[in-house]
Amino acid sequence: MADHDSQIVVAPFDSHKHDYLEISYAYFGSFTQVINGQIVEMKEGDLTILDTDVIHTINKVGEETIIINILLRKNYFILSRLTENDLISEFVIDAIYKPSINGRFFTFHLMEMEKSGTISVLPCANILIQILRPLK
Repeated sequence: MADHDSQIVVAPFDSHKHDYLEISYAYFGSFTQVINGQIVEMKEGDLTILDTDVIHTINKVGEETIIINILLRKNYFILSRLTENDLISEFVIDAIYKPSINGRFFTFHLMEMEKSGTISVLPCANILIQILRPLK
């Protein structure tokens, strides 16, 4: 069984980078990230996926904001679970096997994609929505 820690951390963070993939999900409220010098406004239902060595920070957030942050080492992934037909799977496969192109990130407005019917192009994201959707 893998060791894992759950902790409550209050932003802001200093700029930093990791040698693992990072997923940030705006579960409730909104916040601002700076990723590779680019300001990214995150609102409820938005998701970012950061490749390794992406310089980023999260600015101060409101007291009610909840951010779910998932950190994944490359060796976590089993290729049989990934398909190159999915943008997220392609991103992860590239992160594992093409480290020379690290430093990339994606932002997805999942709730907007779900409302517009375009979520089907990201099967992995559709699963995340079902797991992470706030209960209201």
